[in-house]
Order: sequence, then C-alpha cells, then structure tokens
Amino acid sequence: MNSALGFIVLGLAVSFNFIVIIRKYRLHRYFDSFLDCTIFTIICFLFSGTYSALVLGTIASMFVSIYLYFNPVTFASLIPESDEDDDYDEDD
Repeated sequence: MNSALGFIVLGLAVSFNFIVIIRKYRLHRYFDSFLDCTIFTIICFLFSGTYSALVLGTIASMFVSIYLYFNPVTFASLIPESDEDDDYDEDD
C-alpha cells in the first residue's frame, strides 16, 4: 500500500510539473519554460538513486515550478547591469 501511495504522489507531482511547463509555453514564456524543464530534468537525474529520493526530487521540482510560475525569470534579468557611476571622480 505504501508503494502505491508513492506512485500516486509521484504521478501527480510529475503531471503537475508538465501542466505548469505547458502553461508557461502557451503564455509565450519560452525561457521560463525551458529553465523549468531543465531544472526538472536535473533534479530528477540527481535524485534518481533511490525511489524515495526520486519522489523527493520530483516534489521539490514541483515547488520550483510553482515559484517560477509566480516569479518568472527573464533572460534580461540574468545579465548584470553595468556599474557605471557618474559621480565618481578619479584622483590623478
């Protein structure tokens, strides 16, 4: 019975992740959906050693998907702004 519950939780978490990724794609948030899919793949790969770790990684990825859905990441936000300071006086 415990194994069946784990499969149900894992199936729900994976389906939720894919629903969120598809929703982001349909909203034309391509970079965000690519980032979410990449994080999902990496987390599942890293936690694939045991069944319980895979369930934990998938549920963690689900929470990352929820966070990225409400706080989208854009490519422009990854590029640091220049640190130009107009008030800086050089001492020669």
